[in-house]
Amino acid sequence: MAAEPQEIDLARPKNRLEPTRIRQANGDEKDLPTRRNHLVADADGNFPIEANDWERPVLDKEMSRQGFVAWYRNPSRSSESSLAIAYQDGSGSYRALRPDFVFFHARADGSIGTSIVDPHSHHLGDALPKLRGLVEYVKEHGTHYQRVEAVAKVDNKLRVLDLKDPLVSQAVARATDARELYSSPVACDY
Repeated sequence: MAAEPQEIDLARPKNRLEPTRIRQANGDEKDLPTRRNHLVADADGNFPIEANDWERPVLDKEMSRQGFVAWYRNPSRSSESSLAIAYQDGSGSYRALRPDFVFFHARADGSIGTSIVDPHSHHLGDALPKLRGLVEYVKEHGTHYQRVEAVAKVDNKLRVLDLKDPLVSQAVARATDARELYSSPVACDY
């Protein structure tokens, strides 16, 4: 709510209400699919996930990476347990980007590393400003993360931008179109 971004600590979530069923277009309800190892899983270790057809593959790929420990579906609403990254919209006003996923992986030394992976459509008007906000965030806080990646679907293929890579950061700064970034050589197949 501040006029300028403020750095505040992120609170570890203790509990959270999540829908477990979804109403289909015909009015029928069905259970949402679940995944294990979420930071606030239920008593059986499951967490319901409502995700689009490219958020699910991102989640599944990250969970299959070596050393995977846990994941967190970052809430899209403002809360003390939601990671918000500032970015400037077209008018110069600050907005909050809430990346979809935070992943935790065991490092070779036994410590836990954290990665931000944000699937976000390249065609939305805020795509490029959000990428620039992530790049600025990485400049200031990148040492806290193993990876900070933005993922988008281009021509039915998931493409990723490694926002910790200086060449990618430079390309984001020069870009005029997010789709072109994901289609360019600075992105790679996810």
